[in-house]
Amino acid sequence: MIILIGFLIGSFWLVMFESLIYVPAIDLSGREAAETFEVLDYPMRSSRSSRIFAKDGGGHKINLRLYDDVDVKPGDRLTVHVRFSLPQAVRDFDFLTYYRAKGIYIDAEQIGEIAVESSGNVSLKYLPAAARKAINEKLDRLFDGIELGFVKALMTGDRSDLPRSAQFALTGAGLSHIISVSGMHVVFLVSMLLFVFKRQKTAAIVAVPVMLFFVAMTGSAPSAIRALVMQTILLAAKIAGREEDPVTSLSAAILVLLIINPFCIMDIGLQLSFLATLGMILFSPRLQMKIYSAIPGKRRRNPVIKFLVNALCATISANALTMFPVLWYFGRLSLISPLSNLMSLWMVSLVFYLCTICVVLAFVWLPAAEFIAIPISLGVRYINRIASISARIPYAVLDLKNPFIFIWIIFIAFLSLLCIFNRKNMRLARVAALLAATTFGCSVILSELDMLDGDMTIALLDVGQGQSIVAMSGAYTVMIDCGGNRYPGAGNIAAEYLLNKNRQKIDMIILTHTHSDHINGIKELSENVDIEYAAIPATIASQETANTLAEYGIKVLAVDDNYLIDMAGCSIKVFRPIVKKSNEEETMCVMLSAGEFNALVTGDAAFISERILTEREELPDIELLVAGHHGSRKSTGDVLLDAARPEVAVISSGENSYGHPSEETLGRLKARGIDIYRTDKQGTVEIRVKS
Repeated sequence: MIILIGFLIGSFWLVMFESLIYVPAIDLSGREAAETFEVLDYPMRSSRSSRIFAKDGGGHKINLRLYDDVDVKPGDRLTVHVRFSLPQAVRDFDFLTYYRAKGIYIDAEQIGEIAVESSGNVSLKYLPAAARKAINEKLDRLFDGIELGFVKALMTGDRSDLPRSAQFALTGAGLSHIISVSGMHVVFLVSMLLFVFKRQKTAAIVAVPVMLFFVAMTGSAPSAIRALVMQTILLAAKIAGREEDPVTSLSAAILVLLIINPFCIMDIGLQLSFLATLGMILFSPRLQMKIYSAIPGKRRRNPVIKFLVNALCATISANALTMFPVLWYFGRLSLISPLSNLMSLWMVSLVFYLCTICVVLAFVWLPAAEFIAIPISLGVRYINRIASISARIPYAVLDLKNPFIFIWIIFIAFLSLLCIFNRKNMRLARVAALLAATTFGCSVILSELDMLDGDMTIALLDVGQGQSIVAMSGAYTVMIDCGGNRYPGAGNIAAEYLLNKNRQKIDMIILTHTHSDHINGIKELSENVDIEYAAIPATIASQETANTLAEYGIKVLAVDDNYLIDMAGCSIKVFRPIVKKSNEEETMCVMLSAGEFNALVTGDAAFISERILTEREELPDIELLVAGHHGSRKSTGDVLLDAARPEVAVISSGENSYGHPSEETLGRLKARGIDIYRTDKQGTVEIRVKS
């Protein structure tokens, strides 16, 4: 009966919330009007526009995109002609769900003139935003590089300065929660206050407003609000001298969030935060008892052993309930997470405490803050090193795209259910653990054998508007170009693909030319995967790229004539560059061969370059053609198609303003009966060649 009443009340509130708040907001969609907005936060700038959270006259929170460069602060008023629209779920991110969970239901885009009315000084209600800006400015003076990005993410929730390669490594190591302000950061803050104030009641009274300010300053993520409410209830219990009840506190926190915004239940971060916390509440104490019972009495009191046991139990318990949701949402799971968390969380907590002291000192006496920044930088480097090493361990991250791993995970789910329904049967649990380990080993072996079964594997990665191609044969790995505009960057996408294939090293990366959309991912790639050689066109225009590659520790081979690479029975032929009169490379074409199979990559070759290639070289019949210049109408012309006679064409393209791939190119391919695959439609295209 209680459950039914709760369901009815919740349903009633959802209907009321939609009719009173949500529907009036989305009804604005499609309108064009001159509106006045109150600025809620500082602008987030990109190369072409600025994004500002604002509030319209009806009280609706708006995601406002401006194309004029305006200097505004929270509290200012903007009058601008805008077009309203609903947030969209695009290919790589569901903005609609993301913004609804944050209470933002409508977008507005500038289409006319803008006028700014300054509010003078920032009012008290916008003090958290002003504090975040001031703290970030101090951090800019104290740190740089990855250290700056990390401490900003840790202290203010701003990840804009954290390199994407570092974010990739943290995700692979199962440490991404470190840079997403959530319950862990709130617990760190409360723990520090409890340590500073010896009297717990005093600490509890001080902690509540400090937590509230911290959560508001870092963006009020639903997972952070969950921790705020939960910790407030637990601290209130301390003040009242009542017994703590974590389950009740967690339930109350979720209830408060659902009252504020029912759509926040769709926030993935909140779901994982709730499940991780519930897992720690339910399983961690029992797991600690079992481990401590196996440790001699004197050693149990050792603070290092206590920390290790508690951290390990918390990590395992949190993963117990989040493992399958993570697989569902992201299709991959960090298996190394318990170990990487065990090795790094103690340092994360230390860095957080030192950063708090450092920030306070920065407003008092900057030289003292600079001194504290030294150990903080060392700590951040340690964490980043742990993440980088962990992410590169073979099969540290399980990918559902691997069929053997997918079958293993289904088997593990079955074993988990079996153990849950037979909780008291310890013998069954031990047998299940043995079976899990054995079958995982079999999955790894089968995955490796499957990779070696065949002459060559060619993968055109889905990197958006750009080109990144992987070719593997035996233990040999070659890439052709590495660039694109798709998040999280071509280098990280390539590194993820290679590490999932247990490829720790690239023997050679071949650059068809040095345009950004073919090379802008190499830096990120080199930070996660070793690259031994790079083959580039021997032209003046390539010299700057050659110098940059050398700085990354990559040996550079300048190609000025045909060059043949032997790949364990397969071969790659790099054709001499086709150069303009200005001595700037047009393109350097590449042919991959395995037995009777041939694949041709023409880079950004235009019609004239394709004609030169066919006149210079005697091309065999081509089974696979990578369409030139992302399907441009001035590439993949009749001369090349008639000479190469490809059976399949793959077009590497993504979101762009050039009209790629063009209808003319698609028409030429279709007229010849050539099968067409597109990375912007099918995603990564993988071709496996067997003789």
